[in-house]
Amino acid sequence: MIASVSSRTDVPEQLQGRFAGQIDYWLSKPTPEGRTEFTLSSGVIDTDAEAFFGRGFCHWLAGAIHCMTGWDLVTYDFQRPDGSWAPAHTAVRTPYGTVLDIFGEHHNEDVEQRYSPNGPVRSRQVPPERFCSQVLGTSTDLDDRWWWSQTGGFDDHEKQVVVAHFARLLLRKHGYGEHLRYPETPHPDNVHTAPELVSVHKHSTSKERATEPARASTPASTPASTASSTHSGGTSMSGVDEIAMVIAQATQNSEQIRSALAQIQQWAEDTSGQLGTVLQGSNQPEVQQSLQAFAQITQQASEMHQLTAGAVDGLESYRGRL
Repeated sequence: MIASVSSRTDVPEQLQGRFAGQIDYWLSKPTPEGRTEFTLSSGVIDTDAEAFFGRGFCHWLAGAIHCMTGWDLVTYDFQRPDGSWAPAHTAVRTPYGTVLDIFGEHHNEDVEQRYSPNGPVRSRQVPPERFCSQVLGTSTDLDDRWWWSQTGGFDDHEKQVVVAHFARLLLRKHGYGEHLRYPETPHPDNVHTAPELVSVHKHSTSKERATEPARASTPASTPASTASSTHSGGTSMSGVDEIAMVIAQATQNSEQIRSALAQIQQWAEDTSGQLGTVLQGSNQPEVQQSLQAFAQITQQASEMHQLTAGAVDGLESYRGRL
């Protein structure tokens, strides 16, 4: 566990600030999937966030996570028809040996498989001081870990706040919040929410974006709701902004609960069916008790799934009226 700092002077400028609301990005060069327009919503990892930080700016998101945790950078290369290698994706390696990116936490071989339909794929650990030349293809290296905030159009504070927000969000979502070196807001008096971060703007952030190969399918996205409105101005989040962001996060968590309950229900049904087939005709009390227990699990999971769905609908209805 890395202790958080408490004073603004201890937090690098690139990580100071808070992103609230929504912001739109337009790219002059489309991603490999043909995307040029994205709406990023605070507190939500949805399909737009996955496309933006997974198929366009994964290197920069990984760089921000590296700065916050010190974890190693892992780049995945694909082999071109001429035999040369080109970077396809970058993630970070967690203390448990897994790989974390905007799509979630996976084993290294699973990430390699994600890009393999187009040909051979390899993974390599890249030193941060060599990342610019070895991955981004720039002529010089930035001999510090803040290269991500100085390249690829992320050299202004607005974009740095956004990428830092999603880096923190991803870490907390997967249970790695305790590894964060820096808090989002060092102190209530040091909230740096630029007015333009809570309104809609057009940007071109295609400079120095590495080209990725198209792949057969997009990783399954985390079900999530998008913030329902865009708010303007101010130097800190309004009460409505905070409520909307909390509801968005609660909705995302609820969707994960619903998914888990559906899996439990299916598992219980499958197990009960297999036991019923194998132990058909058995009147042993313990067998009957087991079958009844699995039937109860199935019923309770179904009821909890319906209750969670009702709660989500209620939250969404309330947020829509904010």
